[in-house]
Amino acid sequence: MKIRKYNPAAAGQKGNIMSRIINNYTTTDEIKQRIGIEDIASEDTALIRRGNKLWGRCPFHEEKTASFCITPDKSMFYCFGCHAKGDIFSYVMKREGLSFPDAKSLLAAKAGLSVDRRALQRSREVQQRREQERAIAHELERAVNAEINRLIGIEKWIHTIIETIYTVDRLDSPLVIWALKNRPRISDLLDKLQMATPDQQLEILPEGRCFEWPPPHIWKSQKIC
Repeated sequence: MKIRKYNPAAAGQKGNIMSRIINNYTTTDEIKQRIGIEDIASEDTALIRRGNKLWGRCPFHEEKTASFCITPDKSMFYCFGCHAKGDIFSYVMKREGLSFPDAKSLLAAKAGLSVDRRALQRSREVQQRREQERAIAHELERAVNAEINRLIGIEKWIHTIIETIYTVDRLDSPLVIWALKNRPRISDLLDKLQMATPDQQLEILPEGRCFEWPPPHIWKSQKIC
């Protein structure tokens, strides 16, 4: 039988590892006690209580009905749409694109606990980039919606022209020619914009610049009754 010799250095190293593990569990438990997952999730979506659960639209995918569920007693979340799930740390990791240590440092700072300053700095830098990305996405969405509304206005005007002055004896009217030429093009562009992903919308958006209201010299001479 081989007898192992006592190694103080190895024993000390194991002790340090165990100490870090215990400290890690203590910190995560403290964070969960001080901050509810609903407090973090409510920054991204409106939550409604139903029984012992909270429901809202999922922050991680587009949806019209609330499929995102939080169980505060267990400090857990689950989305019945995209199947994202986890605890408060998983939520912040997924939302901010952080590693577990960085997410823990960010939450520890929110909870008023001592933190790893380097990890906190990294998490704040990532969070700042995410906020910038969300701001850019919001501006893109605003621009796309404005363009869609503009094109819808032109499309309605085209329908009005066709319904009111489109007769056999007026087929050569500049206004009718303009309306008939642009009706299918605008309809196709609207379909593309409304069905596209944000990246695709960014590429499609310049196409709408070629569609303008009919020039004054075309429509002022026309009688729409």
